[in-house]
Amino acid sequence: MRIIFVYKFLTIGGVEVVLRTRLEALGQWGIHADAWFLSYIDGAKILDPKDANVFIGDVASLGDHLTSHDYDVLISIDTEEIFPLARRLEGRLHFILESHSPYRENLAYLQEIADLPLCAIFVPSAHQRSVVRKIIGSDELITVVPNPLSESFMGALRPFQASHEVPIIAWIGRLDYLKNWKEYFAILSQLQRADVPFEGWLIGRSTQPEIPQQVYRLAKRRNLLPRLRWFSNFPYDRVPILLDAVRSTGGVVVSTSRGESLGMSIIEAMARGCAVVVPNRSPFTEYIQDRHNGLTYPLGNASKAAEQIGSLLRNVSLRQSCGNAARQYALSQHAPEKALPFFVLKLREAIAM
Repeated sequence: MRIIFVYKFLTIGGVEVVLRTRLEALGQWGIHADAWFLSYIDGAKILDPKDANVFIGDVASLGDHLTSHDYDVLISIDTEEIFPLARRLEGRLHFILESHSPYRENLAYLQEIADLPLCAIFVPSAHQRSVVRKIIGSDELITVVPNPLSESFMGALRPFQASHEVPIIAWIGRLDYLKNWKEYFAILSQLQRADVPFEGWLIGRSTQPEIPQQVYRLAKRRNLLPRLRWFSNFPYDRVPILLDAVRSTGGVVVSTSRGESLGMSIIEAMARGCAVVVPNRSPFTEYIQDRHNGLTYPLGNASKAAEQIGSLLRNVSLRQSCGNAARQYALSQHAPEKALPFFVLKLREAIAM
C-alpha cells in the first residue's frame, strides 16, 4: 500500500512529529508513506525536506505528483486546499481526512466537506471527535486514532546530572493566545510570593515578532527574570533529556492551554515520568485522573494552579506516584507499538468499506 499525507506547512509542531514517527515505522506493515507540505517554514529539525519521502510544493505540483505516482490513499491533515483535487481524483484513490487543529477558526472548512469522497475522519481524542461532530452534524465517519510517541521518549528513565538545587517548573508550547503562556507567568508569580523555590523553563516560540518583547516585559514586571529561562528554539530531539531534567530536579510540567486536540506535549512529559498539572477540562480530563497520574486546576485560577504545583513539590511520594502512573498511561496508549498498529487497522478498515 502507498499512502501520502498532506499538510499545509512544514514547521516545528505536533503534526510533524506524528508524521515523522509514521513515516519511519509504517514500512513494518508493508505501507510506503510519503508526506507532502504545501509550504516550508522551519521544520527541517523534525522532517528534512531533502529526505526521499518528504515533498514541498503547491497544490498544482501535488496534483502532478499524484498523477505520476500510484498512491492508494490520500490523507489530508486539516488541509482544505486539496479538496478540489480529492474530488477530481475520486475513484482513483481513497481519501481520508485527519482533524488535529485545536484552533476553531482553522476548522471552519469542516462545514464544506459534505460532497467529499471521504472514507473516514481520524481524530486524536474523544474531545476532538466531539468538536468535529458538532461542526459536521454526525460522527458516522469519525474514529479516534491515538497519536504515536516518538521512539526517543520510550527509553528507560535516566537521571539527569545537573547543578540545579531547585525544582524546574516547565511550560512547553507555542506562545500564543490559545496556549495561554501569560497564565504560566501568573502561576510562577504566585509561587514566588509563597517563597517556593523553583526555576521556570519556558520552552516554546512564536512566529509573531512582538512576542519576545512581550515575554521580556511581562517577566520583568512580575520580577521573574532571575528565575526564568526561555528556550525559544529548543531542538525537538533533545526534549526527552529536558524532561528528564525536570523530573530529576523534583519539578513539574504545567499546561495552561485554553484548547487542545490532545495535548501531545503533556503526553510526552508523562512518557518521561514527569508529574503534570493541567486545566480541568477536556481533552486533559480524558487521560488525567486527579492525584493519580497528575493534578488539575480551574483554567484561569493561577492561585489554585500554584497550590497544586506546590503540593507536588513538597510531597515526594505524590509526585513520584503521579509520574509513574503518568508514564504507565502514556506508554499504554501512545507507544509506537500500540498506536501505530491501531492506525494501520483503522486505515485498512476505512479503505475496505
